[in-house]
Amino acid sequence: MMAPSFAAVNQRIEEEKRAKFCGTASLRLSALEYRNPRRDGAGGSTRNIDAIERMFRQENGCRKEDSRHHAKAVISPQMLEAALRNAGISGEKLMSDALPFYELEFDPGIQIECIEGHDRLAAADNVLYGSKTRWIVDLYLNDICDDLRLLLSDGFDYQKPPDDGTYYVTIRSFQGHHGEKNRFFENLWLGRLATNANKRDLFDQLSTDKILCSSFDELLEIPALFGGFWLGSIHHLIRMKCPELHRSYLNHTFKWWHDICGGEQAAMRLITREDVEALEGKAPGACAADARSLFSQVMGGEVFGNFARSRREEIWSLVCSSSQRCLIPSLTTFFNDRKLLHDAIDSIRKILDFRDKPTLNSSLQEAFKDADQRQDRCIIQLSETTFGSVAGDAELRKNLAIRQIWLAAIRNYTELPAEPQKSSTMALSRSQSNITTLYELASLASRLGFKSDKIKAVLQVLPDRAIARNALLQARKPATFIFDDLESCIEQVVDVFAVATPVAAAESAENMVHKVKKRRSVSLKRFGRPNQADHEYDRERLFLPQIHEGLNSNMGEMSSTFVRWSMYCAYFGTPPALGAVDIETRANLSVPASQANEKAQTKMTFEGEHQSKLKELARDEESRREQLDELGLEIRRREAELAELQRQTKIAQTRLDSLHEADDLSHNSMPDIRDSVMDLIPNHPVSRSPSPSKRQSSEVPASQNRNTHLELQNLESDNPPTEHRRTQNATESDKPFQIKFLELKKTMTMKPSQKGHGVMQQAILYMKAGYSLADRNGARLNPRDCYDKVVDDRTYTIILQKDR
Repeated sequence: MMAPSFAAVNQRIEEEKRAKFCGTASLRLSALEYRNPRRDGAGGSTRNIDAIERMFRQENGCRKEDSRHHAKAVISPQMLEAALRNAGISGEKLMSDALPFYELEFDPGIQIECIEGHDRLAAADNVLYGSKTRWIVDLYLNDICDDLRLLLSDGFDYQKPPDDGTYYVTIRSFQGHHGEKNRFFENLWLGRLATNANKRDLFDQLSTDKILCSSFDELLEIPALFGGFWLGSIHHLIRMKCPELHRSYLNHTFKWWHDICGGEQAAMRLITREDVEALEGKAPGACAADARSLFSQVMGGEVFGNFARSRREEIWSLVCSSSQRCLIPSLTTFFNDRKLLHDAIDSIRKILDFRDKPTLNSSLQEAFKDADQRQDRCIIQLSETTFGSVAGDAELRKNLAIRQIWLAAIRNYTELPAEPQKSSTMALSRSQSNITTLYELASLASRLGFKSDKIKAVLQVLPDRAIARNALLQARKPATFIFDDLESCIEQVVDVFAVATPVAAAESAENMVHKVKKRRSVSLKRFGRPNQADHEYDRERLFLPQIHEGLNSNMGEMSSTFVRWSMYCAYFGTPPALGAVDIETRANLSVPASQANEKAQTKMTFEGEHQSKLKELARDEESRREQLDELGLEIRRREAELAELQRQTKIAQTRLDSLHEADDLSHNSMPDIRDSVMDLIPNHPVSRSPSPSKRQSSEVPASQNRNTHLELQNLESDNPPTEHRRTQNATESDKPFQIKFLELKKTMTMKPSQKGHGVMQQAILYMKAGYSLADRNGARLNPRDCYDKVVDDRTYTIILQKDR
């Protein structure tokens, strides 16, 4: 059975729209059920709401009567009939579309469902007040079909045009990719896209590229990622002829966001574009600065606001663990990093011809001949002048060779720009490729096992001779001058080149320090082409064995090298472990075989040694910078500890002041109670070592309610005040003791390790209750030293007398 045509479906929807339309009325905002992220406390973007609010405030009102600004809502026949009856109007009048629109009122608590215009209503709710808090609403019966409801809720007309990502997500959804297939709305949105003929054509190009289109379709599970989707770059992606690399980057992006959501589709759809914008290009798991800036946003709900706090904490943990060795990817980083990859491809085009090949990868695979290679070893480039080898078979050699060609192209893309279009007849200024750099790239490819006509052609022209020839012909143009023996002149210039000596290590170190200072003065770019200063700094580090060092997960601040390695791994994956590397020193690849250049070869060997020293100095500089960052963190930690100590000191001082106050109270208010004390002690003077039975016989009778006898038995302090105490048996000092308050019938058990703190506190309480303290000799005591005195004289007794 044939599907109904677009015209037939459109006619059916339009007929139902007219039949279900009830009229237009002015309703209170409180009678409308609509989405308002601020009011509801739900997550979601408020950008459009904020923009509409600014427009309303600027207009000092709003043009809600304009039909383009009406909201749309559905209502039951019963509710509509009751509202018309309350307003005293008929349904025909409501359909008249006359100004001013009739005002309908509903019973308190009753709301009708709004299906379009949510942002306008939310903005009006924040701007309008009093009797003006109403809006004009087009009413439809609530039994409309799904197609009509979808059309009414579309909200496209007279709104800000959708961006490229919205177009792609919506059209692919209506085509049945992560959505319900609907041919009518597919054609409706394709028609809207067709207003820009170029974008419509680019969409068709993408749809026919199976690898690229399927990779983007996988990301439809996370619609928020498409805020960074650029239809205008699709033709560049296709012409680069490396769909495998694009798929690798896009799969890496999907996997990262899929993993932090635990693979839950509902969670992936709760992520907002604002969440993606906050995280993309960051690495909180590797960079302390990124972690500090993002942690508060995530915990405060500014990021991942659609999730509960407990779930945000889980997601944050996954975000950190998943970003220890890479920047957080997105479509924004993908479309920007594509530019750098495109530049690298332009460099590779100069040594490989893949115009007739389906992909660049197939060209590299075909060009690798594994020629002149040891069968059990793989060549590894360690620096521009140093090589080594690792154990490996032919398959590993091919893998590592292709990876190293890409790295060399990324290092040198600024010196190997794209060739001008042959069809161009315009006189344009174009930068030229660096002949020496091109020769080095071709030499590297040949040494790794690649063979091609372009490589052979490049290696046939020695760079020093080519540069000398160009210099002579540019200095004296052939149309005006002629050399009697051009080849002899070229040899003379080449000999002059050979006179040059390598830069001294000290000067190289000074230049490197200058590079470091220069790159710090420019803000770091997290994706796309790097700053020139960062590129010059990183090109000496973009070699295969340094990848694990480059992906250091303990950075204080983000490094440009980490950014470059992250981009590389997104496209090519993490390289296999190399194992032990046998290092050999080799001169610069551009050195020819002539006698003059043999001298230069020796000098380049020295230069290689100086370069090694230079890199060591650069690493020292980086290490010092990291140490400074760590020192800064330690200083901040010590400052926090100092603040805590100051707070504790203040608390201790307050306690000490309280003790002094109690001491003053003891001296100022205690009467002379010596006689009373003597009366309480039947065997005065007391023996220095009373037996337990005698100490018990000295207790004060309970009838003497104005005097209290406080007895401490078998008490030892950890720090006795006298020599006699220090010679006590160590085992006795571990015995607990009891404090008896005879009048109150209270006993307090203490351990010697408490050092009398309980006695001091209890004594303070008694003094505040109106008691005076004395020993058995009648001498006054104060709470601070009463414990030491009665233990020292071995009476273990404190006399309490109620003040009159």
